[in-house]
Amino acid sequence: MEGGRETIVKNKFSKSIGSGIKSLTSGGRDFFILEHKTNSTNFRAGSQKEIIVGYIELGRDPNCAIRFSEQEKTVSRRHAAINKEGDNYVLLNLSNINPTLLNGRPVAKKYYLNSGDEIQLSVEGPRLGFIVPSNNKTGSLSIGKRMSLFREQALRPYKRAIAGLGVALALVMLVGGYFLFQLNQENRGLETDLEEAKTLLEDTVAITTERADSLQQVNEQLATEKEEAQRRANRLTRRLRNAESAAPAAGSAAPARPGSQTAQPNDVNSLYKDVYYVKVTQVTVRMSDGEERSTNELSWTGTGFLTNDNRFVTARHVIEPWFYPINSGSEGGADENLLLINILLHNYGATIEMKIEAISSSGEKLVFSSSDFTIDRTQDKPEEIEIEDQPHVVRLAIESPNDIAFARINKEGGLSTSPQIAANLQATEKLYLLGYPLGFGATDLNDISPIYSTATVARSGLEAGSIITTDGSIESGNSGGPVFVKRNESYQVIGVVSGGWGENIGKIVPISLIY
Repeated sequence: MEGGRETIVKNKFSKSIGSGIKSLTSGGRDFFILEHKTNSTNFRAGSQKEIIVGYIELGRDPNCAIRFSEQEKTVSRRHAAINKEGDNYVLLNLSNINPTLLNGRPVAKKYYLNSGDEIQLSVEGPRLGFIVPSNNKTGSLSIGKRMSLFREQALRPYKRAIAGLGVALALVMLVGGYFLFQLNQENRGLETDLEEAKTLLEDTVAITTERADSLQQVNEQLATEKEEAQRRANRLTRRLRNAESAAPAAGSAAPARPGSQTAQPNDVNSLYKDVYYVKVTQVTVRMSDGEERSTNELSWTGTGFLTNDNRFVTARHVIEPWFYPINSGSEGGADENLLLINILLHNYGATIEMKIEAISSSGEKLVFSSSDFTIDRTQDKPEEIEIEDQPHVVRLAIESPNDIAFARINKEGGLSTSPQIAANLQATEKLYLLGYPLGFGATDLNDISPIYSTATVARSGLEAGSIITTDGSIESGNSGGPVFVKRNESYQVIGVVSGGWGENIGKIVPISLIY
């Protein structure tokens, strides 16, 4: 076997991301399987993993696609790598301390792999089998499986570098509540993310000054994001604790309701039947080569409502969350999936169709296709990123005020709208909100009832085309819900819940945008 040691594979970032993208957009890319032959802390013997990218690393480092536990002391942090060279796969030794063995013999620098070879990380370390299946084309894997492998093997190891390209810095302004809630539950994961960012910054010795500057910006942004995430997570924890202590006794059908402590007026109950719990139940992706795959692995929820002029209204980011890749929360799942869909739509000729269900407290169910909705995309802005030295365009709607969508249906609702009032609200006016924050109110689909809360107009008129509120918290799941004012003892819809910032600031899209 060859002597020496190879520690750097040129363009390994673009090679992993680029081959991952091609594995998603084309069914003709090769993949191989790694089978764990020994038990370890993170892997059991016999478990297998399909590898769809052109470069992966094995070791204890958080950036490794095949990551072993810190308890595996004989495994180096970056122990070995598998790199695709043309039609061949090559095993690389990355460690100066612990040996990498192929079929029992140490690899000094690199060695070509054949199906059936055994890789071992140190003499007494874990053993893995290298397998090239008879049908090793990515087209044999489901689109959902490929998206999951792409996220794990291409995006996760390089997510801070992707952020260094400038996309994340443009998107993190509107991080959704549910994403931050998850960060609170995985606080140790945040600390790991910071360690990953530090590792990437150390690696910038071998790359350009421009890339180093970008990674430094990411590190600073992560620190800011962690502080904001902790504040938001602490607030959510307090709210959930209050909800648990206020929950009804066993046998009561009333759901737990976090949020405003304002007593609910009796006349609000008449509005409930026209406020719907919205759930995406199926996503179908059609590739330009004719491949079509449907999956329920991508799912999110929100709120919608039915007006007295036969319009079903919700927030645009409930219908098209991939135009808001970071402002996703519970309505968008993992932001990496949404960014990936955006790339496929605008660079590879893919189309997407969704099945959407809306359920009322009366038990009535409405079924929509995403193509049923009217949406204004004229103010979306393009952003360019480079993958495998090729420019790719994503289109973002984060700065657009048009976060609203509606479908005309053959059914009349009971909610009255007042487009004229929306632009002329005065500071300190009280607003009334109905929706399903964090899924509350719809935990039992046989007993649905929206959550009531209030907010206060923060400034007179509109701010950048939106109504700004305070004294009320807007969570994921509220999105798309109706916002009311009370005039002459009658509730009038003046806007749609769009999102929130920090502890108390909310953004309402005026209903006048669809009239």
